[in-house]
Amino acid sequence: MSEDRKKDYIDLAMLSQRLREILEKFGGTAKEFSEKSKLSEAKISKVVNNKGYLSIDDINDIIRNCPDLMPNPEWFLFGYETLDFQETRLNFEEKQQNDSYLIKRLEELVSVNNSLKVENDGLKASLKALEKEKHKKIEKEITEIKVYYKNNSFETYLLENED
Repeated sequence: MSEDRKKDYIDLAMLSQRLREILEKFGGTAKEFSEKSKLSEAKISKVVNNKGYLSIDDINDIIRNCPDLMPNPEWFLFGYETLDFQETRLNFEEKQQNDSYLIKRLEELVSVNNSLKVENDGLKASLKALEKEKHKKIEKEITEIKVYYKNNSFETYLLENED
């Protein structure tokens, strides 16, 4: 058998090491990573503690569900970075910064929206009060009566105030 034939192209022990690196970068709990990667906590524990290896399905699940935790799939599978790794890393970092900016901006917009809702509610209440006042009957009180005659004369009768 030739020397190339004996060489493993995918070294499962090194995949376990790279999984440990991914877990360090993830920084969350094993349970959170389990939910993200779709691997069981038991499987992750076995692999990280060198008591088992990842299956093809496990590898595919990690690559599919955790692209943000590795430079690229080639790194995870073979341990090397492709030529575009620097660009990939920069794009990832820019994306993270952009995501942070977008989250911050979204929070600001939500705050503004809430302020506008409060202001709108206040304006609605003011409008209702104005409409009520507009429709309120103005109480009229008779203070005098004038009687005009055909001969162009008139008389004024003042009503006494009951106060």
